[in-house]
Amino acid sequence: MGDVDTQAQPPASTPPPSTPPSNPPAPAVTPLQEAAELLRQESGHLEPELQLQLYARHPNAQWLLRAGKAVPAELVELSIHAIAAADAEGALDALAEARIRDLGLAQRRFGFPSELYQDIQEIMVSLLRTTGADLPFPVEFAAERTIARVCVLLQEAAAKADQEGLPPALSGEVISVRRVSRRLSVVQLAAGSATFYQPGTVLPVMGPLTPGAWVPLPAALPANRSGVLEFHIFHEDTGSPEHLLATARLGERWIVGSHGSTAPKVADQELLIIATKSGAAVARCVVTDLVSRQLNPRIHVFLAARYPGELYDAPAWHNLSSLAPRLRVSAVSVEDADPWWVAGPGTNNSSTSSAWVHGSLRSSQHQEFSAVHYGAVAQVVSAFGTWSDRQVLVCGPRLNESEASAGYGTLADAQAMEPTVISRELIEAGVPAENIQVLGF
Repeated sequence: MGDVDTQAQPPASTPPPSTPPSNPPAPAVTPLQEAAELLRQESGHLEPELQLQLYARHPNAQWLLRAGKAVPAELVELSIHAIAAADAEGALDALAEARIRDLGLAQRRFGFPSELYQDIQEIMVSLLRTTGADLPFPVEFAAERTIARVCVLLQEAAAKADQEGLPPALSGEVISVRRVSRRLSVVQLAAGSATFYQPGTVLPVMGPLTPGAWVPLPAALPANRSGVLEFHIFHEDTGSPEHLLATARLGERWIVGSHGSTAPKVADQELLIIATKSGAAVARCVVTDLVSRQLNPRIHVFLAARYPGELYDAPAWHNLSSLAPRLRVSAVSVEDADPWWVAGPGTNNSSTSSAWVHGSLRSSQHQEFSAVHYGAVAQVVSAFGTWSDRQVLVCGPRLNESEASAGYGTLADAQAMEPTVISRELIEAGVPAENIQVLGF
């Protein structure tokens, strides 16, 4: 780990520096980006029109989409993003194509036949020609090429998975529910068959109380033959889908999509993980996978919570450290005390949060644990150095403005725990931007 740069201040007699040059102008907006913006402005019309025309061609599609109400919106938004990212000829780069294939795999959980993508392409092109009637022909043609490529990639990815016999989704029974705090729960499922996903994947989950609503949840255990899944759920007490899943009952059956977010790329090299809230599940899954493959890179994990009472999972990290001698785990709490509502009814986290707060996990064999660090997450992490020699993964729930509106602090408080905000603050503190991956869910 690199040291923090310290540079002597110039003497008082040093003349003031010359006026820095003005910032370079922003890159010009391309014609395809203008076309994408036009479509974005009309997306409220395009989504229901796509759905209606698809139903007219395939009446049974409405039954498929009952469990995937967001599919038309996803397809329209995907097409708009792709057009904005395409080159002048409408071609996409390899990264964009990989993300589109991921969506094609994820949409299999709706029972969505891959053959429908040809119809979707025809409908989207027709809607483009109507909405963008005033676009120059070369721009419209390039956008049509992009839409065609998007649909081909979706169809190819889904068809390949079908041919390989990969299940589009799993059904699992809830076998354990542990309420860590008012806003955090840990739920385990037994799927009864082997699971297949990459470490760090965020999987779409639907429960009996959330029909049609797929909630992205981080898996805390790597894929395994026994079919046991563990999800960490950060939620607000507002009746949200996350809250309904977090208060599940034993014996409930959940549907879990076999393919979720693109997993972080973690090489066998020195690693820094910053996990906020339920992002601890991603961190544990990644580290457990490295340990199971007998890889032993130097790893430093920062587990961050807003309040000390929301730090959890200490025994699991204690066990992992006994198997990974080069693992170091640090806990960070933005606040130094819990408000009254953190330990809600039915929670059982007092012993494990106390273990973090008082540093009682330290022993002669486990010097890698320390008492909690208090303060802003990025500032605490940056105090350890610039991390210029590490690959960095920042993971956790995306900004939820309802956290502030529900009385859990200000919007600025919520932003301080947002992965993209933390990554930006790390870059400002000297961490190389090219070393950082962000996984928000």
